[in-house]
Amino acid sequence: MRNVAMYSRLEHIPPRVGALLDECGREDFFLGTEWFRLLASHALPEGAVPRLYVVSDGDDIECVLVTVMVPRGRWYFPRQLDSLTNFYTIGYAPVLRRDLKDDRAPLEALVEFIAGERPRWSIIELRNLIAREHLTQRLLVEFRRHSFLASTYFQFDNWYEPTAGLSARDYFASRPSRVRNTITRKGKRLEREHKVDFHVYRTVEETKPALAHYHHVYARSWKLPEAYPDFIPSLVRIAAEKGILRLGVLSIDETPAAAQIWIVAGQRATIYKLAYDEAFAATSAGSILTKRMFDEILDKDDVREVDYGIGGEPYKLEWMGSRRQGVGLIAFNLRTLPGLFGAVRHVSGQQTRRWRRIPSPATRAEDVED
Repeated sequence: MRNVAMYSRLEHIPPRVGALLDECGREDFFLGTEWFRLLASHALPEGAVPRLYVVSDGDDIECVLVTVMVPRGRWYFPRQLDSLTNFYTIGYAPVLRRDLKDDRAPLEALVEFIAGERPRWSIIELRNLIAREHLTQRLLVEFRRHSFLASTYFQFDNWYEPTAGLSARDYFASRPSRVRNTITRKGKRLEREHKVDFHVYRTVEETKPALAHYHHVYARSWKLPEAYPDFIPSLVRIAAEKGILRLGVLSIDETPAAAQIWIVAGQRATIYKLAYDEAFAATSAGSILTKRMFDEILDKDDVREVDYGIGGEPYKLEWMGSRRQGVGLIAFNLRTLPGLFGAVRHVSGQQTRRWRRIPSPATRAEDVED
């Protein structure tokens, strides 16, 4: 018989639960204790309350799901449970003990507990899942078994590159010729005409100058100011403490021109943040820095994959050859009026979108003249 408990504060979780999250975090930083604490401390919507669901079998912790309850402000809004995710999130999933032979039972117990909470949840939305992961499909099955109308929707493309056993030289040789030629030509010209420095900051002692350079570049880039100003500095310090920070800076004539934050955890390197000073756009400082960061990571860190984060921007295809699809999972509780109303709106909206995609008779392929 599996037990399920809910905790409303990360600092109140039992040591065994923290140990499971810490173990997962060593392989995937974005599913570990420090990551969720970072989100809860610096990037929660106003009034949001974290909720950690923990499934155990006797003394063994089997599954942890980190979520958040966001107040909607009016009594007639549906009671909704969301994943603890936002625009800073790379990926999300239930955290399961790695040696589990069968994940069906703990996920079934988890969903049954959430479905049985009172007052009832009307809508449950889990974002940043990977579409083809079996955990995503298992969650869909379990929510449907407990009277929810559950489906997934597209969120983002995630481009990545398998790099096991690949040297930096071999990786760069595999890039499109246009990319190789442009970076080589502009890199040589930059070295010939300017003083160029490249440094990767890794340690706690280096975080102050690293952040100063990063903020200098970011403020002069095309990017909007951070919604939560303390988030990135806190992330950099935590990553440095854990030894997984790789913050690269390319300087031209002693002025920071481009900066990138990479997180290297387990055997995956995630390109988390990047920016370049628009005054240096003509030099391709951003692309040159990317190339140098690949050289650094592939030749000094044992990584089996480089992940370009969220988004299908065309420039990412120059560096990556594989793609995953990120999805959100939304489940409407058919046992509540707001859930039932939301389900009707959701289904009718899907049907309307399908109708809009159906071509009219005049534009169908068989009716178009050559």
